[in-house]
Amino acid sequence: MADLAAGATTGVVSRTVCVAELPNAENMTFRDSSFFKKHGAELPSPKEIREKDIRINDFRARSPRPPPIPFEELGLVVKYGSEITIAEAQCLWYFARYMKDAVPTPELFGWCQDDGETFIYMELVDGDTLEDAWPSLTQDEQDIICEQLRTCVEAWRGLRQEAEPYYVGHIGGQGVGDIIFRDEGDAHAGPFENITQFHDFFARYASGPQPDPDFNPQRDLDELAGLTDDRPIVFTHGDLDKSNIIIAPREEGCPPRVAAIIDWHQSGWYPDGWEWVKAQAMCEPFWEGGRDTAWLSKLTGLFDTSGRSFNEDVQILRMTQSIC
Repeated sequence: MADLAAGATTGVVSRTVCVAELPNAENMTFRDSSFFKKHGAELPSPKEIREKDIRINDFRARSPRPPPIPFEELGLVVKYGSEITIAEAQCLWYFARYMKDAVPTPELFGWCQDDGETFIYMELVDGDTLEDAWPSLTQDEQDIICEQLRTCVEAWRGLRQEAEPYYVGHIGGQGVGDIIFRDEGDAHAGPFENITQFHDFFARYASGPQPDPDFNPQRDLDELAGLTDDRPIVFTHGDLDKSNIIIAPREEGCPPRVAAIIDWHQSGWYPDGWEWVKAQAMCEPFWEGGRDTAWLSKLTGLFDTSGRSFNEDVQILRMTQSIC
């Protein structure tokens, strides 16, 4: 069975992502961006970024994906590491060019590669994370933010690929960037030619090594019983956690507003439902504080789950958690 059309989202106007249009040079500087208009300076070098990283992050500085490095005086933040790729930057470029009014993202200033690491230069968005702001928001204000997020999710789900076969992977045709696979030793698995290939690969991670060469996860694992491959492939953020949503500084008398959605490292084309189950997984008590039931109750309204089997989504969620 052919995969369903990417971007198959009811009521949303689809826009085609043309891979050939995405900038893909090893080093890119966008001199028409606001950074150069405001500051007239060059972007910090990889050497300067690494030195600042060591000063502020100590032992975490040399990880494959260090914390982003802020340059407040320049309105700049740099995301870098050996596991960072230009796919995230390509996503920011595309959204700024074609989706600016629908999905707020940090402005992209450029990227470069140095000594096996990719450096992405982007706008340091003013505001608080939704994680920090959430407790101070009233019920009505939380609903306002969630409605804005629902509109954003619908917008990026409205994107579609150029033609069949519809693959599973990053926006520019690269392998997937989901940290589930990175944590299991495969930072950029794929791209996968179709949804069946992706489901089989995903299931093998959860099932672990199998002595039987004829082992088929889709057939032999109870967790995957009934999981079907005839679901659309849609564009997905992949980490829609409150920490990745920036809320603009409040203006007196004005409702709260989403200033930016950040951290598109895991984004790309995934089976319909992947966004939903990944967002649910982030509500689990992996860290202190227990299950985030308040946020979980709001998540339901962000996603159109009509036409999908609840049992299928639960099965995917269990598989992601067994890997995590």
